[in-house]
This record gives sequence, structure tokens and C-alpha cells, in this order.
Amino acid sequence: PSEHHIIWRGVPEDLSALYPKGKKFAWWAVSSCTAAISVLESPLYLGTSGERTMFSIQTTSGKCIKAHSYFQQEDEILLAPGRYFEVIDKLSSADGLHIIHIREIAPPYQMLADPFDLSQLEKMLPQSKSASKSEKSQKINETSSAVPKPSLPSTVPKPPKHIVVPKPPTPTASKTGKFKLLK
Repeated sequence: PSEHHIIWRGVPEDLSALYPKGKKFAWWAVSSCTAAISVLESPLYLGTSGERTMFSIQTTSGKCIKAHSYFQQEDEILLAPGRYFEVIDKLSSADGLHIIHIREIAPPYQMLADPFDLSQLEKMLPQSKSASKSEKSQKINETSSAVPKPSLPSTVPKPPKHIVVPKPPTPTASKTGKFKLLK
């Protein structure tokens, strides 16, 4: 099920200039986030020094994968591609940490089909009819007769039935011991 709470994402560089307050944007990649802010202290994610950006994300569509993850202590939440956000506020601290608070909002139009909404699938599938065997074979015959059969042009010569290969000249010895070529 979707998670409706605040999750966190860390990037080990300063992205604050790309996200001004009020900006609306889409994240097009699958985004790995966490429900536990302390996970970001690890040098593998955000660390505790240098230029880095921490996103505080209010989401309505995060998917918790903790039960399926090898690293269960990370409390991983995935955001599907095409999620749409607005920057609510941001803060830059003296130690190089930039915090950007974003909230998931409804996009101006549908970005991607929701992979978890099966009602959309019914609309996309063709309507099926139970056609009889004769109707199916009639459709196949109509289709196959509509496709032109390939044929060779009449100007292509037919290959000969027998191919005659001339024999090479054979050397023979004469009475004087010299070789002559016989044809």
C-alpha cells in the first residue's frame, strides 16, 4: 500500500539552486528514500560533512519495501517515476547541509499510467468477442488473400539444365622427349 507520510532522500552535493521555493517539478526516475532520517548519516548516502542536500518529502504514493529489502534497517520507501512535487521551503546551514522540503501534488495532467490501478487496464484492452471457428477462419482467409504473394519477374532467365566445363589441355611426351600440349 501507499505510504502517506514524510520520507527522506539524500544527495551528496548542493542542489539548492535547482529547487527554488514554489517550483513545481516531476521526478522521472525511481527514487529510493527512507522513513528513518538517521539512515542518511551514513557516508553511503548523505554523510555528515561537505556539500549535501537532504529532501524532506511529503508523499502520498511511497511504497514501503522494507519486508523485501536485504537492508531492512534502512526502512526503504520507493517513489515511482513521474511523481510531481512542489518546493514548500528550504534551508541552507553553515556546515554545507541544504534541506529542501517538498510536497507531492497532483500534476497538471496525467504523467504516467498508475501501475497499481487495474481499472485503467480494462479501458486499454480490446473488447473480446467469442467468435466462432468459421468467423476466425474467414478473417484469416481475408487477411491472407489481401497480402500479395511474391513472384519472380518473367525476365529472369532459367538456369541451364547441364553445365559443360571444358577440359584443360593435357601435356604429353613426344618422341624427342619434349612435352606438347594437346587440346
